[in-house]
Amino acid sequence: LCINYCNETLQQQFNSFVLEREQAEYVAEQILYDFVEFTDSTLCLELIERKHVGVLATLQEQCLFPKATDSTLAGKLYANCLDHPCFEADAHAKAETAFVVVHYAGPVKYLCGGFLEKNMDHLSCEAVELLATSAEPFVVTLQSLVQSSESPCSSPRSGPGRQAGRQAGAKGG
Repeated sequence: LCINYCNETLQQQFNSFVLEREQAEYVAEQILYDFVEFTDSTLCLELIERKHVGVLATLQEQCLFPKATDSTLAGKLYANCLDHPCFEADAHAKAETAFVVVHYAGPVKYLCGGFLEKNMDHLSCEAVELLATSAEPFVVTLQSLVQSSESPCSSPRSGPGRQAGRQAGAKGG
């Protein structure tokens, strides 16, 4: 979805800055030319970006709910977006917890399976471990909060490198 959203945005920028402005300049200078038709991505971008009810806002909202599932995400998307001209979800798509976004290049089917997990903001185990090696008490407190609330990581591994890093951090700051 994000790659297609990026492509949609780039296409809209290209259309606006190259095609629309160039054609407006031709008209202003009364230059004869063949009008170039191009797809306007405004509606598709609105579907994806719309505050509170767009695809990204709905995904973000569902990522904040601990009991949200791919099915609840799909249900919220159907409720929020089904009336939008660039959003499609027939009975077959709903049975698959899927939806279709009509992009400038054509319709793309998205399966909701795994959307929530892929979009959670988990810190990597390495980042959590790095926080734990800090000599700064505030950073260590942050690490303990992060690890207890969301990280699937075990407690930081101990070892000579980890201990040396802590000691060096304590001495040199």
